[in-house]
Amino acid sequence: MNPSTHIKQLFEVLGEEVFRYNLLKSEQALALQRLSDAETENQELRDKLASYEDEIEAYRDMGD
Repeated sequence: MNPSTHIKQLFEVLGEEVFRYNLLKSEQALALQRLSDAETENQELRDKLASYEDEIEAYRDMGD
């Protein structure tokens, strides 16, 4: 095999691997953002639930 052809093929493979790496990093960033968003939403829902539980307790206390 011609050495320059071999070097060209190696750079093509390297380029493909760099592209795949960058794609995976982008997917990872998106997944981390989705996780962060889900954690924020989860905390908001927990806060809302706690508020509802406080309201229920207040109504129970009024009934006693």
